[in-house]
Amino acid sequence: MDKQEAKLLLQSYRPDGRDSADPAFAEALEFAQKDRELSAWFEQERSLDVVISRRLQKSSVPEDLRPSILAGQRSQRRMVRRPVTWWKSPALAWAAGIVLLFVAAYFFRSGSGSHVALAMYRNAMTANLQSSFTFDLQDTQPDHIKQWLDHNLALTGLQFPPELDKTIGCKVFNFGDMKPALICFSLPDQKMVHLFVVDGSRFEAKDFDSSRCTSKCNDYNTLAWRDSKRVFLLAGNVDPVRLNEIAGKLKQLSATAPIQ
Repeated sequence: MDKQEAKLLLQSYRPDGRDSADPAFAEALEFAQKDRELSAWFEQERSLDVVISRRLQKSSVPEDLRPSILAGQRSQRRMVRRPVTWWKSPALAWAAGIVLLFVAAYFFRSGSGSHVALAMYRNAMTANLQSSFTFDLQDTQPDHIKQWLDHNLALTGLQFPPELDKTIGCKVFNFGDMKPALICFSLPDQKMVHLFVVDGSRFEAKDFDSSRCTSKCNDYNTLAWRDSKRVFLLAGNVDPVRLNEIAGKLKQLSATAPIQ
């Protein structure tokens, strides 16, 4: 068993200690005792699980939940499925809501002045892409998007390469007391990429080494980088090589663009 396998197994370890005698966890627990980094991660993970459990216990279950689910299952057997726009899917919205609850529980437990882990931020932002949200501005012109973000969020100096000459819309999310801005682009082949931009002062510099900047999260290939003031996260269901090429051009433009 290596560290990654141990971490994957320990993610399902229950915070109340009921799994401590389970042979299935024995090797992973022993690994965590010997590895300082894994031990610190495991303690953080257990603390997060406790916070989430408490919050879920405070949420009441609707009395009609079971009959509603059964009725929905019967209806789905008879209905013809139609394509659902990615940001309007109720099923994805429910799943993303659960993910965001996990993220928010940990974030607010840590306090608004704490550092933000890049992995946590990436998970929350890609979960947003699977939620049922409405664009604050829906427009195909990048210049209109930039003007709106400048006026409403004081987000200046954004520059986009020729590949990103057609936008779908933009949205400002809340992440603790931070306000990440999302700009969605339509590529020439009709695929989409999504760029999140947020103030970078709360992120740890160590999170932006090459091994942590590229990752697949919530079915999206992602790439993150930072300039002097901001953190950028590019996500999309596109080939990682292509995503890296687009990110490289965005990096060059963001490095030379003036920020007020």
